[in-house]
Amino acid sequence: MGAKTLIITICIVLFSHIANAQWFWESAESLYEQGMNYYKSKDYNNAVAYWTKAAEKDNVDAQFELGCMYCAGKGVDKDYKTAFNYLKKASDGGNKGAKFFLGLMYLLGNGVTENGQTAFGFFKTAADMGHRGACYYVGKYYYYGSYGVSIDYKKALYYFEKAEIRINGSAYRYLGHIYYMGLGVTRDYKKAFAYYKKAVENGCEVAKLYVGDLYYSGYAGEKNYAKAFELLKPFADKEYVLAQEDIGAMYLFGRGVVQNYVTSAYYFQKAANNGSAYGNRMLGIIYYEGLGVAQNKSLGRQYLTQAIKQGDKSAQEILDDYQTAEKYNKRFSALDNLIQNIPGASTFYNIGKGVGEFIGSFTSDD
Repeated sequence: MGAKTLIITICIVLFSHIANAQWFWESAESLYEQGMNYYKSKDYNNAVAYWTKAAEKDNVDAQFELGCMYCAGKGVDKDYKTAFNYLKKASDGGNKGAKFFLGLMYLLGNGVTENGQTAFGFFKTAADMGHRGACYYVGKYYYYGSYGVSIDYKKALYYFEKAEIRINGSAYRYLGHIYYMGLGVTRDYKKAFAYYKKAVENGCEVAKLYVGDLYYSGYAGEKNYAKAFELLKPFADKEYVLAQEDIGAMYLFGRGVVQNYVTSAYYFQKAANNGSAYGNRMLGIIYYEGLGVAQNKSLGRQYLTQAIKQGDKSAQEILDDYQTAEKYNKRFSALDNLIQNIPGASTFYNIGKGVGEFIGSFTSDD
């Protein structure tokens, strides 16, 4: 080896030791802060470099941030297993954010075997430490009663009230459902209405559906057919049953729109196709009385019978009245008797309770 080469080699080694010495003498807190500064300036590579050194010094916050970086693939290749390892260290060190992310990883099976019960354990611990995002998920566990967790609407209410509103305002939407249906609380349409409107204000698009429904029914004390139609029509065309029921009724009775039996039948048919007992009941009336369609009592009976099979007691009463009128040759119009025909809460009560919808709502929670 020549003298020149030797000198260069020595310089490289010395520089390496000096650089390592710099990392060595800097505190974990300082390394973490420098990493955060790089992160804020979107220099993710240097952020990862400084946080890695801080993590090696057992800085819990750096371990948490690295877990997030490996989850997202920022400054590094996405690697759920490495993310899990960093998050586990941070969680063991008491970081509530790490516990929340571990909950998500177990719920979705990212880097670990999917386990909803284990996920709940992490969410619950993080929530009780004050992590608002975790409060939202714990609220959903109690609301849906999934993964071995029993339905408990009072606990759902408690955690939703503590939840982080930035999650598309969905916590407000669930609070609206709880008060609309009286789940573990006294039913209160005004509170439900207020929560649904807050949900909309915080970016929850689907909450517009429920605001529209309450404008239509007037249960919350604010009946406004024009606003109801404006809010409900887009959802009716997107296959939301509640909106199809309301829009069908609006066209049937001419509320907020020009009365149109044909269009009414169209939306009730869509609702019936989507499993609505109310849609079947109203189609039964439409065909039995020939409203905008050729009168067909046989088909009307079929629709009413289907609604009855779905548990619609009103459909049974209507069918009995039709048959009694026919027996005694008297005129009877169910439509004339429906002075205020508002879809009941059946659609709300059927808001998903299954594990499938529970998981799906986490990945596309509107």
